[in-house]
Amino acid sequence: MTSAAIVFGTLGWLVVGLLFGGALNGLADNLPVGDVPRGRNRAEALLLARCDYCGESRRGWRGLAVLQALIGGSVCGQCTAPRKRRDLLVELVMAAALAALWLRSPASVAEHLGGAVVLGLFVLTTVIDFEHRLVLMDVSLVGAGLLLMVAALGGLARVGGALVGAATGAVVFLVLFLLGFAFLRLMRYEPREAALGFGDVVLAGLVGLAVGWPAVLLALLLAILGAGGAGLAILVWKAVRRQAMQGATMAYGPYLALAAVVVYFFGADLARLFLRVP
Repeated sequence: MTSAAIVFGTLGWLVVGLLFGGALNGLADNLPVGDVPRGRNRAEALLLARCDYCGESRRGWRGLAVLQALIGGSVCGQCTAPRKRRDLLVELVMAAALAALWLRSPASVAEHLGGAVVLGLFVLTTVIDFEHRLVLMDVSLVGAGLLLMVAALGGLARVGGALVGAATGAVVFLVLFLLGFAFLRLMRYEPREAALGFGDVVLAGLVGLAVGWPAVLLALLLAILGAGGAGLAILVWKAVRRQAMQGATMAYGPYLALAAVVVYFFGADLARLFLRVP
């Protein structure tokens, strides 16, 4: 591939990433709320980010946080309330990630679109889980269909590995969910929010569907270690600041999502690094 093609491809994926990030912001704003109007304008309404204060949809050039920041400042056109920093972050992350992945391995458009779907799905689930502590079943079902389509690009063997990975991820986290529930009942402790919810079981299945077998084992291990390390850091921070521990919770989904992205894009590199796989 010529250098000119790589440059234009990189610029193209930057634009795709910005647009994709804007759509993800709209979905993250609208899907958890559930009051999006039905009809022919429903799809458009779902993809438009909205103001947290007045609920106004961001149309035109205000739809993208990057454009709004460059042209008219990051405020709502209806009530002049400040825009969430998350909107800009998601767009920049998607744009930078898709461009960087293209530079890392310029390949077919279909392969990179598959990677964009995987990255976008787990960014969306991370944002929603972090902000609302929810793993939405609608997102999971649509995401499962998209991940199967991505796996189909690699042939029947990859689809089979994806299904085995999905079953493995779901079963492992179902066992953890049941053990945690049994432990809380045994201790007669009823927290306001469980450390591990059934939505995390579904998300673990999506992780396995994305990375397949046996890479799902590495993804689950990374997620458990990451969440455990973060939980320990939170406990130490609260102890140092002498804050109450009771009722403290954390979202588990982002660690599953991050592990899925890392293993999907860099699993082979990790295997060569730690397992001496050629």
